[in-house]
Amino acid sequence: MMPQTTRSRGLSAFFGLTCLIMLFTRGVMAILRIPGTSTNQSGPIQLSGLLLLFLGGLSPSIAGIVLTWQMDGRTGLLNLLRQTI
Repeated sequence: MMPQTTRSRGLSAFFGLTCLIMLFTRGVMAILRIPGTSTNQSGPIQLSGLLLLFLGGLSPSIAGIVLTWQMDGRTGLLNLLRQTI
């Protein structure tokens, strides 16, 4: 079992990285005015907006994978993959 300080730092890093990824994807969409979906049903849907929405939605998973790799290396990633399959 990890000491409480290491565990709370890891949790803070996870939430911080998740928020940064989410803010980045939403910020790019806002600055470049890329719609995520079409508000007009007959209008075109921009692929870049959908990809950014998808990436933002996966931000908790991305943060978990990055932090697992950083803390436990390749062995940790393989263990994580084994648990998900």
